[in-house]
Amino acid sequence: MTPIEISARVATTDDLPRLRSLEAEARETVRPVRGGAVHLDVDGVEWTLSTRFGSPNVVVFAGLIDDAVIGYAVLSSAATAAQIEAIYVEPEARELGVGEELLNQAIAWARGRSCTTLDAVALPGDRHTKNFFETFGMVARAITVSRSL
Repeated sequence: MTPIEISARVATTDDLPRLRSLEAEARETVRPVRGGAVHLDVDGVEWTLSTRFGSPNVVVFAGLIDDAVIGYAVLSSAATAAQIEAIYVEPEARELGVGEELLNQAIAWARGRSCTTLDAVALPGDRHTKNFFETFGMVARAITVSRSL
């Protein structure tokens, strides 16, 4: 039995159809999580993977099992800070190391741009994501509070 190969690389335009499909899946996964609907409706209104792809100071990584794209990460940078704008791996492929590969690529990219900070959002109802980021030494430095009007 051949072992599977887990990797991550900079996404190409050939990956866009698959990435768009994963993005739609990610948005549907996030919406019902506590804070997810507001996050998408407020923070993600004008943001789509397609609009960020190829933008200055932005990189999109594809996470792979063998040659199949099963996840992605979108990062941007400004001054000395990098932001993970989105990171997603298909639920069936989690716990295999794809997310770790994506985050390792994110860290390397941020360091390569001389960033001294790497930020990401973990929704209050998404303990799994918070725990994932904490395994990489990422901890809360700010909490956004909100009230529905």
